[in-house]
Amino acid sequence: MNPDSHWIELAPKFDAKFQVPTLRNVDMRPTPDFVKAYMHNGYFKNLKEVVHFYNTRDVLPKCKAGDPGEKVTCWPPPEDPTNLNKKQLGNLKLTEQEENDLVAFLKTLTDGYKVPGPRAAKQVANQEALQKAILRGWLVEEIPVGNEDSLLSAKQHPREQETSSLRDFNSLSQKETLALVISLEEEDERIYSDYGESLRGNFPGTARVFEEMRQEEIGHRRRLIELYKRKFGEHIPLVRRQDVRGLCSASRSG
Repeated sequence: MNPDSHWIELAPKFDAKFQVPTLRNVDMRPTPDFVKAYMHNGYFKNLKEVVHFYNTRDVLPKCKAGDPGEKVTCWPPPEDPTNLNKKQLGNLKLTEQEENDLVAFLKTLTDGYKVPGPRAAKQVANQEALQKAILRGWLVEEIPVGNEDSLLSAKQHPREQETSSLRDFNSLSQKETLALVISLEEEDERIYSDYGESLRGNFPGTARVFEEMRQEEIGHRRRLIELYKRKFGEHIPLVRRQDVRGLCSASRSG
């Protein structure tokens, strides 16, 4: 019960509302490959998802959490529809390019931001496409295949180097890229597990958030493995983050 009786009548106006932070350093992270979690419950894992949500929340159809296309072509219903802002948000009528431009602008608000060169910009685009597949279990097959500029090109690239040598990210075949995504899902799941365990004693609420994120990663990885087996068979080659050159170098360059 609210101890201040004068505030009680105002409470309904603030149900399901959260105080928002500044946009300064909205993309800052401790390491370039660190996956951030946005909003009060950590639902969004990158700025593109946040912008796409505000742009299309009231336009795209509803779906259940974990459904194919979630966060891309459909949205789950709100946790609490009370005081839902439908005047300024939900249907901004932005194009895909305008969404990307807004994300690029938000990243410039990071202290020490440096404009990436053309090569780095292409690597960023590849990394963001991969991250979309990783973080949404987007099921990869929805990404266009057959375009040389596509993240998942249908062209096969033979592994000419020794297993211990680095591979260029752009040289990975569709099979290898999907194997890498699966490996990264497992890595993220373990990271969230470690964070949650370290916080459980003093910050049980935050630990639960990390546990929910861990369970989400487990679900993504399971669906991706099922997809891989349907397309390529039972054996999944070991392709790890440290085996690939260019996966995170764009972020490190600023």
